[in-house]
Amino acid sequence: MPDVPGPEGLLNEWQHRKKISHKIDKKYLPMFLREREIEMRPVEDQDFLNPKKAPPYKNTWMKPDGATAKG
Repeated sequence: MPDVPGPEGLLNEWQHRKKISHKIDKKYLPMFLREREIEMRPVEDQDFLNPKKAPPYKNTWMKPDGATAKG
């Protein structure tokens, strides 16, 4: 396991998107802010609107958000 902070205290991806939603064209907001089946909590900050060159990895905590399919 990489030495990264635990998921407690990290914002989930939806919370990050909500913070910048005022900068998104209204016609794209439903897709941009839709709920997803997997909750993701990125460890490193990501600027969705002004991406910068980053290492070839991304540390992210993930867990199912709601019911999962039975297999």
